[in-house]
Amino acid sequence: MIFVAVGLLIAHVVLIATGFGLRDSEEQWVLGLMFGWYCFAMLGSIGAIWVHYKKSTQRVEPSC
Repeated sequence: MIFVAVGLLIAHVVLIATGFGLRDSEEQWVLGLMFGWYCFAMLGSIGAIWVHYKKSTQRVEPSC
């Protein structure tokens, strides 16, 4: 879990630094593409956490 937290921290720092670096450049499409992929990755991460939570909290009926 610590690796995921460190990875997300690094990804956010890189995203913010690149955003500030590209905000006044001619390559605005790169910023849009990067933000789109970021949103896709965050939705995927939230979905994976939700599915894991749902699977781990299911009640199992005892078999007789």
